Amino acid sequence: MRSAALLLLTCASLHGAIQLRADRATIRQAALSWTGTGTQPCRLERKGPNNTWPVVATSTEGKASDTTIGPYGTYTYRVSCASAASNEVTIGPPPLGFHLITAKPDKHSDSHYGRQITAALDSNGDPCAAFVFQDPDNDGHYDDTQVLFQAWDRAAYKWKPPVTIATVGNFDPRAPMVGLSLAHDSSNDAFAIVWITTDFHTVNMAVSRDGGATWSTKPAFTEGRAVMAASIAMAGGKAHLAFHQSSKNAVRYMSGSLDDDPAKWQASFSPIPAGSPGPHNIVHLALDGEGKPAVVFWARPAKENVSTLSFWRPGSDKAVTVADNGPSHAAPAGVLLAFGGTQPRVVIDSHLDAADPTVHFSLSSDDAGATWGKPVIIPDDGNQRLGGYMSFAVAPNGSAAFGGDVIGGNFTGMRCSWPKLSRTTDFKSWSTCSAQGSAGMDTRTLWGTVIYNPAGTLYMFFQNRQVNPKQPLPPGLMIWGQ
Repeated sequence: MRSAALLLLTCASLHGAIQLRADRATIRQAALSWTGTGTQPCRLERKGPNNTWPVVATSTEGKASDTTIGPYGTYTYRVSCASAASNEVTIGPPPLGFHLITAKPDKHSDSHYGRQITAALDSNGDPCAAFVFQDPDNDGHYDDTQVLFQAWDRAAYKWKPPVTIATVGNFDPRAPMVGLSLAHDSSNDAFAIVWITTDFHTVNMAVSRDGGATWSTKPAFTEGRAVMAASIAMAGGKAHLAFHQSSKNAVRYMSGSLDDDPAKWQASFSPIPAGSPGPHNIVHLALDGEGKPAVVFWARPAKENVSTLSFWRPGSDKAVTVADNGPSHAAPAGVLLAFGGTQPRVVIDSHLDAADPTVHFSLSSDDAGATWGKPVIIPDDGNQRLGGYMSFAVAPNGSAAFGGDVIGGNFTGMRCSWPKLSRTTDFKSWSTCSAQGSAGMDTRTLWGTVIYNPAGTLYMFFQNRQVNPKQPLPPGLMIWGQ
């Protein structure tokens, strides 16, 4: 009996002593190591169907790698040495469903943390986000407002702590105007983000070359008159930047390497429709599937209060008319551009008909932007009126998602909770509900920001608010995936 008890104790001690960890995880490889086994042969096992544990590698060195993974799969590992097994570790992209990224700091208003969210994909194709944290010291003054960044750690299978990109002052651009714009270049693993300073004289740019751990900030453009609505995109080692420049009464487009001074980047200016006095400060830039830039912007009325939505390929001396807002007597408020391969897709916030309260529409082109179809309504959820901040993304299969805040109305006809999410498979019709569907949990959200990974998984970042104690999700920066 004594020998049997000692054997059980020895096995139990060995089991507790084997500590497995994931050192690195990418879309191609998981590298793991363990301690507490000496030089005895050990088996790295990966959890399979029906709770089986097939061996993926053997080692006497306390480390092994698995190169048989799919780029967007989630995997759980353990190490078995003789009759003892280690702890289990999980690697992969962010999990699906709802989960909290970072809780709202204590004593701060729910509305302060997670504003103006902008999203990008990192080197693994996992979503990451930059956002505004108002008044971090909670003293009622907003001059210390910061832009923060958070990325996913595949090896640790959790979100990295927030990193401060910059202190931006009393920063709160009027949505749906683009406030922050984040981009990533998979060719060199660089991040960049741009925003307009609070005096409206400078486009500031921050750059990270270490996965978002550290950032350096410099002006991308400065002048004495107003600049507005900057957006950035990157590919192939080249950055593309567009914004409204009031002194030129045009959209300024700039491109160049992040290694160079932006003052040396190539610059050009958008053509303006005949008779128009120039663009509104409503501009957005995106790259197509070949890495080629395009810009959309609203031009101010030439007559009868009709603003014109224009699509422009930098390098061309002509802009294509996408649509106009009709004699609505209300200026357009927003525009976003995305691509399905090389085909441009646009969503707008604008009254196209004075008699119709609808403000959100999509427009698409199937000939690379030469001609455009008719506007398609993105519906509200009953009397819950979508408005303010908006986000737009196109999936690899050509379907798309639109995230919109609620700016008014009542609960009449409302079928779904928040965050509000609209989807289309063909750009011929949209349906609006919430991320979790009509039977989902009660939430209160703002700044819903959509992005697809290369496998077609849809993620939505948002700021969660808790307006009653029965809401199941805590306040803070959250994400949902499906």
